[in-house]
Amino acid sequence: LVALAVFFPQDSDRPEDALAEASTVQTGEAPLLVASNAELDFGADLLERAITLEASGETPVTWSLESDQSWLTPTPAAGSTTPGEPSALLIHVDRETLGEGVHRGTLTLLVGGGQQSTIAIEVVVPGTGPTIADQRVSAPVDPETSALYVFKLGCEPQPTAFSVSAAIADPSGISDGGALLIYTVGGGDPETAEMAVRGDRYEAAIPPLTRDGPIVFHIEASDEAGNTSETQPVTVEVRGCPAGQ
Repeated sequence: LVALAVFFPQDSDRPEDALAEASTVQTGEAPLLVASNAELDFGADLLERAITLEASGETPVTWSLESDQSWLTPTPAAGSTTPGEPSALLIHVDRETLGEGVHRGTLTLLVGGGQQSTIAIEVVVPGTGPTIADQRVSAPVDPETSALYVFKLGCEPQPTAFSVSAAIADPSGISDGGALLIYTVGGGDPETAEMAVRGDRYEAAIPPLTRDGPIVFHIEASDEAGNTSETQPVTVEVRGCPAGQ
């Protein structure tokens, strides 16, 4: 509560001649409203979570709770909380309207006296990994066996390295560095080449080879929601130089 005192000059009976001075006196603590949670994580499967609002002071506190997302709903969305009698609320998320990935929202708690605070909301909608389609390999094909092959380093003008590309997509987006070409040469340890965006495709190259093959490779991709997928292995022969080289 605030008391306002206004003083008038002794020689005037007109309000417009009032002295331009006033004093405020604080006669009690302003009521406060505190939410039990500043953050709510709904994970990958929760639909509702409960919170409480607790008031301090001497009088009931009127409040409202506003959402910045259509899929995020508090129940009730407004009310009055008496000190010593916490208010229970349910926060609901509508997963049916959300695509896969991580979704964030904010609930803003507004109090009649001007107090304002927020509750951060996070929801994860699981999904499948990225689609990896239209895989292309720039190696020649043996006309008799249909096998893919490359020549070892130094065989010219035959190719001494080859590239692999694919159309990779996901509703959540592909994570940074999330498209990888994994390969082995001659049964050795796996090696990794990060695939770069080339137009509407992802592409990576296996460098020129100095040892015998075969090369076995596959593509792995991860989306922003953490889902992964991979292709079936593909084998490429490594041949010696053509006759006469």
